[in-house]
Amino acid sequence: MAKVTELVAALAAPIAEQNGCTLWDVEYVREAGQWFLRVYIDKPEGISINDCEAVSRPTRWTRPTPLREAMCWRCPPPAQTAP
Repeated sequence: MAKVTELVAALAAPIAEQNGCTLWDVEYVREAGQWFLRVYIDKPEGISINDCEAVSRPTRWTRPTPLREAMCWRCPPPAQTAP
């Protein structure tokens, strides 16, 4: 069985690419008693909140129901783009 992060990456990568972004990383971690699923995206000129919305909106319908509350999209600040 595939890991949650692998499943989410397989769903999110094509959506990110369609919006001119790159899927940088996916984490599923437990912090302070809660699970968080984080999807990191980037692009050469930097990410805006509009990019985050464009990539996250379609995935709201594709991700499994138990993960909806844990889903958290992260966009690196302009000065900290992915390598």
